[in-house]
Amino acid sequence: MAPDLSAKKIERYTQWGHALGRVKNILLECRKGSEQDKAEILVEARQQMQIAIELSCEFPRNDLRRFLTLGTAIALYCHLQQYNYVELDRQIILRLSRRFPTPSVGDLLNSLGMLYQEHNKLDEAAQLYKRAVRLLPYSHPRFELLVSNIESLE
Repeated sequence: MAPDLSAKKIERYTQWGHALGRVKNILLECRKGSEQDKAEILVEARQQMQIAIELSCEFPRNDLRRFLTLGTAIALYCHLQQYNYVELDRQIILRLSRRFPTPSVGDLLNSLGMLYQEHNKLDEAAQLYKRAVRLLPYSHPRFELLVSNIESLE
């Protein structure tokens, strides 16, 4: 039986999901539209990302939502080309992946590796892929994608 969640906790979890979803939608919107439009919505994205980060601190340490929040932050900061923030979040995710090795974390590391590769950060992508390959079982639906990502770096 699932533990009872207070109405306040449910509201906070919903706020986290809304904030994170809005950041992802903004990143998708940035693929189209003018530079003027992008600048305005990216300000909102940073604000929503900060809200999601603050709310994710309330989740248990090994909660996948913390990984998703960091992964989304990395995507946003890569888009903004603020690589100092990206590097900090990447190091946190790598440390967390050692403490909580699960296939879902391996899948996230593979996705982040592809993002790094897209931004021509090949050494960082390779490090993420190497960690991901230890976490994804051979039977995982995206294992072959991970292998092809590793091969594309060579």
